[in-house]
Amino acid sequence: MKRINIPKKDEKLAEFLGVCFGDGCICIDRKTHTYSLFITGHLINDELYIKNYLYQNIKLLFCIEPKIVNQKGNTLLLYVRSKELVEFLSRIGMQVGKKNNLKIPNWIKYDANFMKAFLRGFTDTDGSLTFKKRYRKIHYYPTISISSINKNLIETAHIFLNKNGFKSGKIVKTFDKIDGYSKTYPHYRLFLYGKDNLEKWISLIGFTNMKHKSKYLVWKKLGHSPPYSITENRIKIIENPLSEI
Repeated sequence: MKRINIPKKDEKLAEFLGVCFGDGCICIDRKTHTYSLFITGHLINDELYIKNYLYQNIKLLFCIEPKIVNQKGNTLLLYVRSKELVEFLSRIGMQVGKKNNLKIPNWIKYDANFMKAFLRGFTDTDGSLTFKKRYRKIHYYPTISISSINKNLIETAHIFLNKNGFKSGKIVKTFDKIDGYSKTYPHYRLFLYGKDNLEKWISLIGFTNMKHKSKYLVWKKLGHSPPYSITENRIKIIENPLSEI
């Protein structure tokens, strides 16, 4: 068994659990006695986040070194083989296998700072920041979106955000396909619209993933954030406002 450090329950661990709730998965193969953590992201847009931030965070939290591989379909996969890590994540709130019954654990739910960190990790991986045209020709109007097949998770996030001054509408239920499955499943979506919500998010929660953070910084520089750009090119815009995406 690969021994790991068992970290204390703090903001760093809450953020990492948010990442696992988002694009993470813990799996147990009983036949081969293999225990694994997988975190997936986009090969280009999530590269900095996975290869630098998440890689270092896992090393600091658990004193174990993850591996990173490129997969088909522009997917970047970070993984760790460790029974002790899988069992630890399961004890603190992560679900083994299909993540169809996730609930934000009480040790996070009832601590405001832990909730902020959890939402940052969850949104960094499974949320989105987009800019719409609305009434103009440029993409200037911000929208933060978080979604999950787990209704309780989104409801808890909704209550917390409203208590902390965000203006969010009703939770929207849609039916979408999940990768690898032919059936459609209900998804519960929460939207935060407008400049005030975005600025409050940056102030209270923030983004660590440059995929999202770079969109915000470009928007702050230009007054809009051009669509269909990649993280690398947005960073160039931030460093040089005269560059083109």
